[in-house]
Amino acid sequence: MTNTLDFSIEQNDIVNHEGSAFVEACPGAGKTRVLIGRASMLRENDNHTRGVAFLSFTNAAVHELEHRLRAGGLIRSPVFPDFIGTFDSFLWHHLVAPFGVKGSQEQPSLIPDLDDVLVAPFPKAQPLPLSCFCPSAGEIIGAAAGSQGFNIAQKKSTIIKAYETTAARIRERHSSQALLSYNSARREALERIQDSLTGPVIGAALQCRFREIIVDEAQDCNPDDLMIISWLKSFGIPLKVMCDPHQAIYRFRGGVTDHLLEFSEEFSVSDRKQLTGNFRSSPNVCKATVQFQAKATRGQSSNPLGPLREDQTPVLILSYSGKSVPSSIGDRYVSHLQQKGMETRYGIVIAATKASAHAAVGNSKPVKKRDKVVCLAEAVVGFRLATTFHESKAILQEVHQIVLELEGKLADISYHEYVKASEIDEISWRPRILRLLEGLQFNPRIHLDARSWHGHIKSYLSSEIEIEDGVSISQKLRWNAELDSVLRTPQEKDVKAKTIHSVKGKEFPSVCVVTTAQTLKGILDFLENGEPRNKSEEARKLYVAVSRAQKFLVIAAPKSQATRLKQHLGQSGTEVDFEEV
Repeated sequence: MTNTLDFSIEQNDIVNHEGSAFVEACPGAGKTRVLIGRASMLRENDNHTRGVAFLSFTNAAVHELEHRLRAGGLIRSPVFPDFIGTFDSFLWHHLVAPFGVKGSQEQPSLIPDLDDVLVAPFPKAQPLPLSCFCPSAGEIIGAAAGSQGFNIAQKKSTIIKAYETTAARIRERHSSQALLSYNSARREALERIQDSLTGPVIGAALQCRFREIIVDEAQDCNPDDLMIISWLKSFGIPLKVMCDPHQAIYRFRGGVTDHLLEFSEEFSVSDRKQLTGNFRSSPNVCKATVQFQAKATRGQSSNPLGPLREDQTPVLILSYSGKSVPSSIGDRYVSHLQQKGMETRYGIVIAATKASAHAAVGNSKPVKKRDKVVCLAEAVVGFRLATTFHESKAILQEVHQIVLELEGKLADISYHEYVKASEIDEISWRPRILRLLEGLQFNPRIHLDARSWHGHIKSYLSSEIEIEDGVSISQKLRWNAELDSVLRTPQEKDVKAKTIHSVKGKEFPSVCVVTTAQTLKGILDFLENGEPRNKSEEARKLYVAVSRAQKFLVIAAPKSQATRLKQHLGQSGTEVDFEEV
């Protein structure tokens, strides 16, 4: 039985709420506990005929939720009629795959990197990703091509036409083989639910299948996702939509902060819930966090309810001079952790970019030019330093893709398209890639420098892979001076350097957030005046960053904005200490 004494009043209200609900949750609100509690409540009243769907927007979030549900015995085995997965996988399984694709007799296949296929109409032409071409009209998208360094205004019309013709030919091949990217699958799903014949039939079938659908991290969806969620709700399927609009930091998905708030109006007042109790952070961290919400939607500071609710550790601002991020930030941060008796290995430095985060702890800057030899070197170093299964798995797949590229097997086809067409799975290629990674490792006792390692990998790979396109391994893996930086043995650091995106959904005893002169002024302008609007996502990134801290929050700020930042935080009553580094 669900123990309602384990929940706050707000949490208990949601756990026991029947019907649809729009839940806005602050950081550290115990959202996952609420989801588990709701799942337990549904299981207690289970008639074993209809299932519950648990949806989120990243594989990491789904993995964590599934682990918790299985640990509590709240997911059937086999899973049916329940469902747990990403929103994309839900659309694929229920709105796309069962119905096929118009114009093809093939079974549909979802190819995640299909839009990354390179379009090159003639030899030595600059390759452009397929995403640079409009999927409906077929025309090259000027802004997208420009981001690749391809200025259409400076190209002859015959060249542009050649690119568009080549892109159209590739898309025709994809269509005939029923290959769909995430974006094209979503378009298929929208067309299906908007069809007056198929939409009602599918909706009625889903209503019979699911007694409730829970959508977590809804701030990561886009307007099309909200349209589909609204459509599901119209068939009487109870939906629990869980979100924190201030954490919408995935602009590439079509960030929906405003759309999400409008969407909440579709729920009655009694069905709009809030989780304002913060079980993660200390009072000063809670007060500081609210100051990074947009002024137009800024609420009250979340209520600290966890074990740190009486902790009065001030927020610390480290003011630094100059335009670049100095390594003294990391040194001063470690010193403060030691003074407070906190374990430095649990400290973390986070920033919007890898470059800023690594600069703050004294690591070399990440390489900007990422040709194959640099990517391979980064993978070799990254695999040795990987701390989780997911990190190791991602690197193994990256190396597998690099090997296929070196072998000349991905000339006009994406990695996942090749894997699907070749009918190979991870079990078949992973042992080989693990062996290759072992042979590619950089060992300072064997390889005197990056040049030595570069010669070794060319010799090693020439005997381990079979090149099909006639281009030698030396031509494919040319020397790149950046290898010196990539392969330099990282110094052992007391604290880790991470990007904001990589720590979303996590929490740490202490966090040092690094801001830069290039961005902080615009962020503070937006937070205080609502302009410039294009700084709204940067502000939300800082909101995510500072809210990761449990006890001790440090913000490194350029000297030109540090005092202004202190005054801004003080508006919520945040106690702030101030130091120059």
